[in-house]
Amino acid sequence: MSKSARIQNSKKRTRRWLDEYGVWVLLFSIFSGLFTFKIYMGGKLLSDKLSSGSEFLKMSTPYDIQYGSNQNSGITITEYASMTCGHCRRFHKEIILPLKKSGFFQEQGRLVFRNLPLNKVALDAAVLLSCVDEKDAPKALDLLFEKQKIWAYSENSQAKLVSYLKGDQQVLDACLIDKKRREAIIATRFDATQNLKITGTPTIFINDRRYMGEHTLEDFSKALRLIEKSSKATQ
Repeated sequence: MSKSARIQNSKKRTRRWLDEYGVWVLLFSIFSGLFTFKIYMGGKLLSDKLSSGSEFLKMSTPYDIQYGSNQNSGITITEYASMTCGHCRRFHKEIILPLKKSGFFQEQGRLVFRNLPLNKVALDAAVLLSCVDEKDAPKALDLLFEKQKIWAYSENSQAKLVSYLKGDQQVLDACLIDKKRREAIIATRFDATQNLKITGTPTIFINDRRYMGEHTLEDFSKALRLIEKSSKATQ
């Protein structure tokens, strides 16, 4: 048999094998890849307990926004977020708001939200939120995330922000130019990045563990159950 004939026969056998088994090999490769991706990217929901920074995490700041007022709650979610961050808006919409609706923050735990502004517009929003009455701040936070796509990209973002918030307009305008307040929020951001090694937003902690799962309600709820179970085991 000539060399060219052997090559042709080899090609025919390869095509025949692919016709019979190629689809199954392809599917196996896809699902194996997805499984591997899940192991490396979503397999570990929580870090180990913080070896450093845990005391800093527990310290309140003057401009914390809280859902749920029980300081002795078994579960404390601490979120560092930038008000112009799209991922932060999605986390708030798809995880925090459903937890709020379920009554989690009234019965089981609390959220401590801390602004970590990544740009001037986010800093403006953080400053204005710090001037809102404490009891109105959670609703103001919900509203600003809901309207983020409008005010965050507006040419007159400050006016848009002020228009969404309840309160005396003159007070809010004065708040925006409060230099000490702005510097305090920037200092809080610097301290958080240094003590907790935060490199992006949102960064979420559940008690003294960093949340590492995917930003889905399913994964986050699993992490909450793990923390609850661990807390009960140590009681």
